[in-house]
Amino acid sequence: MPLARFFSTFALLVALGTAHASGSVSPDAARDRKPLLWRLSNGGATVYVLGSFHLLREQDYPLPREVDEAFWDAESVVFEVAPSELERPDNPATVRRLARAADGVRLSERLDPARASALEAALAKRGLRLGQYEEFAPWLVNGQLVAGISHGAGYRHEFGVDKHLMRRAREAGKPVSGLETFEDQMRTSAAAPVSEQLATLKALLAAPDAVASAFDALRSAWTAGDVETLDRLTRQGMKQSSPVSYRLVNTDRNNGWLPKLVELLQRPAGSDTLVVVGSMHLLGDDGVLALLASRGYVAQQLGGNRKGSLYALQGGAAPGPGAAAAP
Repeated sequence: MPLARFFSTFALLVALGTAHASGSVSPDAARDRKPLLWRLSNGGATVYVLGSFHLLREQDYPLPREVDEAFWDAESVVFEVAPSELERPDNPATVRRLARAADGVRLSERLDPARASALEAALAKRGLRLGQYEEFAPWLVNGQLVAGISHGAGYRHEFGVDKHLMRRAREAGKPVSGLETFEDQMRTSAAAPVSEQLATLKALLAAPDAVASAFDALRSAWTAGDVETLDRLTRQGMKQSSPVSYRLVNTDRNNGWLPKLVELLQRPAGSDTLVVVGSMHLLGDDGVLALLASRGYVAQQLGGNRKGSLYALQGGAAPGPGAAAAP
């Protein structure tokens, strides 16, 4: 079973970005890791853009030195969704409202008897019942299955880069904000075609062990700063297997974020920002770095030699007219 379908599941969950290490990562080893971190400036404020991995293991810390330096240099930190949005008490109700199947078809009716039984068994392992998901579209149970499998493999949201930096920003008293709302993200998942959601569910049921392998493969590329491999496994894979979901999850959101990112770059010098988004959003000719380059803001990747150049990452796109090189 190709891994592309599983990578599209992670993207639909807004859970892309990863790293590989066997065993613990010592402070010395962390210095040699290659963060997906870029710096942009055009004479005013500096904006650091970090490609995140939303689920990691405790042994993946500390993060590389360059990430710490960018964090301390920044006056504020911007995430996909602000921490306050993630803590809203009405979020569960929002998920249930948006996940309810618009066509009224029960989840088990979308599956043949064998797959329905497999789903029932997979949920039972996690103390859940199929009946809890019958009225909802497949994307909701897809998220539950991936979360359960990744948790079993040692990956935790609380160890994700986003959560880690949210905690640090709170401790340091740095202002935080978001590029979109929690409901925006849930609407993106809900808008994906049921056919693509269902194809993902069938793939998860056919080869659940592949999810952990997919996380490990992504995590390896993330740690190495290997943008070519990440692009192949995430962006290209999802674009091929789930094209409409890809547009909703990646292209449309990247374009929606662009005005906010440009505004950050137009602030006066000394108003520096660290922006933390899922790694896939930085890749390819429709990624935020390529979009910013088309506006004249060229990114410089920080932290040593890597596999894959910025313009390979951007699909070969050259900087736009008048592009200013980053310092």
